[in-house]
Amino acid sequence: MNVDQRRIALVAAGAAGVLVVAVMVSIGLSSTNSSSTGSNPRHQSNERGGQPAGALQLPRQHGPLLLGAPVTLEGAESLAGGHLPRPNTPVANDSSVRGVFYEQERFDDGRPPSYQIALDYDAGVIVFVHPAADDSFDDPATEYAQMANGLNKSIGSSIASVKTIQGLPALVIQHSGTGVSSVDFVLPSGLRVQLIAVYAPTMDVATVEAIAQSIA
Repeated sequence: MNVDQRRIALVAAGAAGVLVVAVMVSIGLSSTNSSSTGSNPRHQSNERGGQPAGALQLPRQHGPLLLGAPVTLEGAESLAGGHLPRPNTPVANDSSVRGVFYEQERFDDGRPPSYQIALDYDAGVIVFVHPAADDSFDDPATEYAQMANGLNKSIGSSIASVKTIQGLPALVIQHSGTGVSSVDFVLPSGLRVQLIAVYAPTMDVATVEAIAQSIA
């Protein structure tokens, strides 16, 4: 099971794993200390200091990126080299941004450094943005279908599905019980967006999807 699938499994696991979910995104996508065995080091398992990734938890004010630093929205766009796609709904918009965090990504296979940005909104949703090319994500529809099937089989429940967001294939996780909902898709610009209701376990999937539909 790759790191993205483990993150999604944690989303489905329940509110107790909420903080761990955010940390897993950082650990799974940052390969500074990982030993890559394939073409996609972001999807390799990674542990720091001998402690399993799932055991780490961060306070919300620290931000969800383990090695990230707080920045302004303008600063994040400057570091990313252009417009940062983000939602614009009554639930999540620029006026309700609680924090913005930036983390530089380094790889073991000789690729140039990249980045990951997280936007934390008052409503409890976090939007993660990074270049999809860093994940060797050439065929999102196929990737998401495989991830959804793998998750549903692993937990014995059909909470994951591939839907259409902004005319694009998206992996949608509908919370069950105490889980949290999420949407994962790749924009035409090549940026991968992962929207997770990390701090909003009662937010329904329709609201999460509506937020994702507004991202531009």
